[in-house]
Amino acid sequence: DSIVWVGLDYDPGNGNLIAVLHVRKSAGDSWTLNLSTDGGETWSEKEHWNATYPLNRVSLTILKGNAYVAFTRGILQDQILVYRYSTATGASVTWPGTPGYLTTAVTTGGGEKFTDLATTTNDGTAFRDRYYVSTITSTKKLRFFWYQIDSTSARETTTGVTSAFTGLSCTYGIPGPYMWISYVDTAGQVCIDSIQGSNYARAYKYAGAFEAMETSISSQNDTIFCAFDFITSFVQTQYVIRYGVGSTWRFGAFADTSLGSEAPSATLRGGGGIAVAYRYYNSTRTTRVAWRSYPLGSTWSGNTVVSDHEPYPGVKPGIAYMGNKKYGVLYPSWVSPFSRAAYFDVFDATATGVEEQLTAPVRFALEQNYPNPFNPSTTIRYSLPERSPVSVKVFDALGREVAELVRGEQVAGVHEARFDGANLASGVYYCRMQAGNFSDTRKLLLMK
Repeated sequence: DSIVWVGLDYDPGNGNLIAVLHVRKSAGDSWTLNLSTDGGETWSEKEHWNATYPLNRVSLTILKGNAYVAFTRGILQDQILVYRYSTATGASVTWPGTPGYLTTAVTTGGGEKFTDLATTTNDGTAFRDRYYVSTITSTKKLRFFWYQIDSTSARETTTGVTSAFTGLSCTYGIPGPYMWISYVDTAGQVCIDSIQGSNYARAYKYAGAFEAMETSISSQNDTIFCAFDFITSFVQTQYVIRYGVGSTWRFGAFADTSLGSEAPSATLRGGGGIAVAYRYYNSTRTTRVAWRSYPLGSTWSGNTVVSDHEPYPGVKPGIAYMGNKKYGVLYPSWVSPFSRAAYFDVFDATATGVEEQLTAPVRFALEQNYPNPFNPSTTIRYSLPERSPVSVKVFDALGREVAELVRGEQVAGVHEARFDGANLASGVYYCRMQAGNFSDTRKLLLMK
């Protein structure tokens, strides 16, 4: 048997840890749910679910004292099932009615498959009443569903995305858009999308000159953090972070960018700071954790080795905040002492270490506004790889200037401008950005 995915979560209400292992076998896949009531010192298996076919994805999250395990189901992998278990005892907790678990309208139909899956909840808020499911299908669609607690009826928000590929992750953050989804698109670029009610928007897209593979997004209130790995001449990791609604997205590195690193898994939950567990890709290969506090300019700790054995390549470790600056880390081993066995360690965070390495975008860019069409306002995002004089203006279809959104020098980074068409007629408008020798134009559609 070989472990191909690990999930880890912590319930601050009772101090217990839940670990889920996705196991690949020649006769079909399985997953197991495991409970620790002593901080990870000992574990007991509480559920072992078997299939006669491979499972594309398994996911774990906690809501109001229950652990939710979602997984793709069926030979065609065209359904998603969700089971839940008490975080206090590991016992099954059924939904009202029959069959007692979620096997909802979350089906693809037409021979389409679910190829990726990520889940989260609003457990860290005062609400604690919703469960969220993000999926990628074999036709590259990004689909998003949510459930009210104890309800078996799924509600779907249409995203319109048809270029999602892999590396799916999601998180709940407030204020502002409550749902944040990260993934890699078919062009190998990192995408971050936001959802508020029935409204979907592209929040950020990193069109770097590389091929990304995995993402991991997490939040604390309105701080949104996304770690990802990518291939240039070797595999390495980076992140983007946004401090507050409407603020600039910033780039950074938590690991030495001259050395290989991959498969990051991030958490900001619980007020403990920002922690990223990842696989160090140089000899000797290890699982490491980088940590820093939330505010801009905080320092990253020295990247601490937490693994006793070489971790398996390409598999993200599980990480969960356990309080008191302690993090649980779960990872699968490579070949010794056992091939693809799961190991648990605890990381104690410190605030000392190297300075945060903030990096600028790699090129000038003017992104498509969102939403588009819009009524009456829309957001325009643009990137500066260096400090530059910037002009952002909007023109009507006759070439007449109707708004000047930006004029002046700005620092390197990703910036946003807001265009309000409340006093303008419906129709096509054009946004033009100039920065140094760079110039680009985007078409905007105002529909009232």
